[in-house]
Amino acid sequence: MSVYVDSNSRLHHDQERSLALMCPHCQVYSHITAVSVPQFPDLVLSRPNHVGVVYRCDSCNAPIFLKFAVKMYAGNRIELANNFVELERAKEKFNFTYLPEEVEKLVREALGCYSAGFFGAFASMCRRTAQTVFQDLGENGRLRIFEQVREARELAEIDEETFGVVRKVLFGADTDPQPQLPDLGASHRHDKQTHNGEDMRHAQKLLASAVASVVGKNEERAVASLFSPGGTHAMKGEFAGTGDFEVLAFLVVLPAQNTKGATHEHGAQPTP
Repeated sequence: MSVYVDSNSRLHHDQERSLALMCPHCQVYSHITAVSVPQFPDLVLSRPNHVGVVYRCDSCNAPIFLKFAVKMYAGNRIELANNFVELERAKEKFNFTYLPEEVEKLVREALGCYSAGFFGAFASMCRRTAQTVFQDLGENGRLRIFEQVREARELAEIDEETFGVVRKVLFGADTDPQPQLPDLGASHRHDKQTHNGEDMRHAQKLLASAVASVVGKNEERAVASLFSPGGTHAMKGEFAGTGDFEVLAFLVVLPAQNTKGATHEHGAQPTP
């Protein structure tokens, strides 16, 4: 899929005819049409890392603002990332009719945090909501809700790691050791750093370094085996480099964040 702004300041999107999302204004899943694109000369002059485009909801004609990461500035075009960020997301729908007033207020705030992309605040509000519900229902009600959540996990086939996050958010206590809540914003920070996965150069460098270490060790062992009984078990230069390896999965370890949002320098770096 290709997304770019040409030298005439026209936006090209391969999926333009099928581009649709949930409108934050009319709450309808609707096709959207680009109506305002930044001027190509201005972008080339200022070279921002992100480009904002104004779309129009085809259902209610309200403006929708999307932000694209810039992949590359070329001579006659500006390549944009395929993924975009909705600056104003549709609020999650929820039936509040059966909730006590205090719980309804907390749920509304939690959903507002989620819609705004404030996932740490969302987790905090979810725990506060759960604590209010548990206080109202008592210990038996708390255990019953836990069983319902566990059943929902089985029906949805949620993996243990993800369910562990849910369990910690909803059923953890404020007296638990720090960090009391999981960092739900970690994936968002990683997406921001890598332009939604479009720029993985740092991870690629780490992978190349790891492969170089593996190759070096194998070659050292191959040479050493020349002087061992039984002969050599590998030829020097047998491993060419990253082309001999295939990435099946990777784990990204981000530096921890303190309460002010700064990272601790001793945190691990993203690791393939």
